Amino acid sequence: MRTIVTWLLGIAAAAAAGCSLSPLFTGTRGGPEADQRFLESAAHEGLAEVQLGELAAGKTSDPRVKSLARAVRDDFKQTNAELHELAAAKGITLPAGLDGQEQRDYRDLARLCCSDFNRYYVNMMAEYHVNDVRRFRSELRHTADPELRRFAAANLRVLKDHREQAQTLVPYFGLGRTYGGDVAQ
Repeated sequence: MRTIVTWLLGIAAAAAAGCSLSPLFTGTRGGPEADQRFLESAAHEGLAEVQLGELAAGKTSDPRVKSLARAVRDDFKQTNAELHELAAAKGITLPAGLDGQEQRDYRDLARLCCSDFNRYYVNMMAEYHVNDVRRFRSELRHTADPELRRFAAANLRVLKDHREQAQTLVPYFGLGRTYGGDVAQ
């Protein structure tokens, strides 16, 4: 009870001082800076998805993995084009390359073959897409920018489809990524 009273007094004091309370009540979580972080993060992920999809489509012989890889690659090429248009309209420069973890993921995946390759890729896509869906849902809930809301909403279904497709394949190839051996990570 004391905490609620203190919180309410703090809000009243902030309002009396002329501070804006709209982020507290509209659901926004940081405004333009948070939206820019979302766009940059989506750009990194999109680049990784395309490059990993190209690698997997060319390297795997399993038709299920090849289908997932092609769908991810093709859909993210389109998403990345939309993302770059949106960022350019807002004056935001997006990263042109993979971040450190994505580079390690690509390098680790490129070293593998056969069942190890398929297991690593399928599990990676399941993991990536769980995070992507979470990030896009959060942006959809918290941004006040109508263009970002439209972008997040339009791409959320595709991300969910990729997640479901990858998660459906996990039992066929085994749980966990591998690093050149048979040790689950």
